[in-house]
Amino acid sequence: MTEALSEVRAPQYDRDSGCEPMLLFWYAQPGDTVVEGQDLCEIETAKAVVVITAPCGGVLEEILVGESQPVESEQLLARIRPAAEAAPSGRVKVTLIGAPKKCAKCVACEELIARLQERFPGVIDFHQHTTDDAEAAEFGVVMPPFLVVGNLIVAMGAVPEEDKVAQLIEKQLG
Repeated sequence: MTEALSEVRAPQYDRDSGCEPMLLFWYAQPGDTVVEGQDLCEIETAKAVVVITAPCGGVLEEILVGESQPVESEQLLARIRPAAEAAPSGRVKVTLIGAPKKCAKCVACEELIARLQERFPGVIDFHQHTTDDAEAAEFGVVMPPFLVVGNLIVAMGAVPEEDKVAQLIEKQLG
């Protein structure tokens, strides 16, 4: 049984504005793990640049509109496989989304996950995604680490307590 993919759509645009919106670029690529609210892409309109965010956490399955392509009002841009489907039964998916250059928090999160893998052998389905250096440099922004357990964001920009994460893993295992 396969759950429906979540749709990522462009906003509704005023068709009489005379400007054709354009997809500027994607922050994520197919196969990347994304968290709910994470920036996915930017669309330029006559009046502003609009950032499109992920409607749910999961894996970006496919991109349907390429960079520098025109975008219609409410057009389907991409599809996301919800996080609930991402890890096999009896395992818990843990995702670390880190900064382009590993900061101390990213390293500490990696060490935390290594300890949890020892504590829960064969249970953690670990995924790691690092934002792109060029993407961060262009905007002068460094994304803090995000730690996601299953479909729950456990920490943003901080290293969570090991026992808190362990409790969430145990809870998801049933």
